[in-house]
Amino acid sequence: MAVAIVGIVVQIALGVDYPTVPPGPILLAAAVVLVIFAPWRWAPVAGVVVPLFLVVGGSLAAVGNADNPLRRTDDAAVFAASITQLVGDAVALVAGIVMLREARRRH
Repeated sequence: MAVAIVGIVVQIALGVDYPTVPPGPILLAAAVVLVIFAPWRWAPVAGVVVPLFLVVGGSLAAVGNADNPLRRTDDAAVFAASITQLVGDAVALVAGIVMLREARRRH
């Protein structure tokens, strides 16, 4: 999830149009805190739900929005930052599923 946060921050630094308060990094950071520090058994759910939301939302936005950074292959830096975010979200999603499975198996 930290890699996805970096990808979003780099996109913002490169001038990609994001809301004044971008929800992606905030949601990801909150999920990281929950997964690492929350003492309860279902904390890994945040590690699945947030990346899933961002992967699905980001993919749908790329299909429906011509200005989406994933469609801006003419700007290599923006495209690379977008791919970094997407890969970070996808890896976090898989890791979250594994963590959730392991947490369930332990209890």
